[in-house]
Amino acid sequence: MISSRSIVRVSLVFLLLSGFQISAQGSPYTATYIGKREDVTFNEATSTYDNALTGLSYDFKTTTTIRSTLTEAQKAEVPLVSFISGTTYYNVAHEPAQDMSINDSGVVVGRAPDGVSHARPWSSLMWVYSKKGPDGTYLPFSPIPDTDHYSIWSYVSQSNKILTLDNGGDLLFDPIRGSSTLVSELIPEELLKKYSPLPAGLHAQTIDDRGDILIAATNNLSYGGWDSPDDAMYILTPPGLGSPQHVPEPSTLLILGTAFGVFGFQRLRGPKRD
Repeated sequence: MISSRSIVRVSLVFLLLSGFQISAQGSPYTATYIGKREDVTFNEATSTYDNALTGLSYDFKTTTTIRSTLTEAQKAEVPLVSFISGTTYYNVAHEPAQDMSINDSGVVVGRAPDGVSHARPWSSLMWVYSKKGPDGTYLPFSPIPDTDHYSIWSYVSQSNKILTLDNGGDLLFDPIRGSSTLVSELIPEELLKKYSPLPAGLHAQTIDDRGDILIAATNNLSYGGWDSPDDAMYILTPPGLGSPQHVPEPSTLLILGTAFGVFGFQRLRGPKRD
C-alpha cells in the first residue's frame, strides 16, 4: 500500500515540474508564471528563460534582425525616413531609421524624428514602422499609432506584432490589420486584481517569435514599478498556442530521477514487516 507520505513526495515533484498557469477571463491570452525576477535569467544559448530556483526553463525564441546585421541588399530595400531639417532654410532630409529591426515577413520598426525640432531633428524621436505592399516593395514609414516620443522601446515579432513599451500603457500593434491593443487588456482578470495600480503594477518586457509577451508584475512601487527584484514574471501566450515549454535543467532531472528511483526501490521492497 502506498503511504500518504509517498503520495505527498510524488505530488511535490509533479508540482515542481508543472508551470503555474492562469487562464484569462475576458481575454483569450493565458498567463504562465515563471518565477521571481531575481531567480529568472535569459539564456541566449538556448533562447529560454531559466529559473535558478526551480531549475525550469521556458522557451522564448527571438530571431528578428537588427540593422547592424542586415545584408547590404536588405539595407537598400528598406525605405529611409523623411523629415524636415534646418534653421533659417528648411530642407527635406532622407536618412535610415535608428534602432531598426526587421522580421522575416519584412515588417520593420525603428525611430525617426517626430518634428518637434527642425534644428536638431534627431533630438526628439518617435517609433515608426513599415511593411511591404501588394507589389512586394516597402511602403513609406508611418508612426506606430498611440505612441509618442515618451515611448520607451518597440519590438517586432515574427508573429507580425509590434510591442511598444510605454509608461502610459504598453501597446500591442498589428501592422497588418492596423489595430492596437493595450497589453493590460490581454492580461487575465486574476492578475489585474492582484497587481495594481496600472500601468506600474503590470508592465511588458519583450515579445518572442510566437507572440508570447513577457510581463513583470509587482506591488512594490518603491522602484517606480520597474525592475524590482520581487517582480513576479509571467509569459502571456496568444490564443491557439500551447503554453511555453518548461523543461527541467539536467541537474534538476538528476535530483528528480534520484527521488523517483528511491520511491520505486521502496515500492519494490514492499512494506516493512515486523
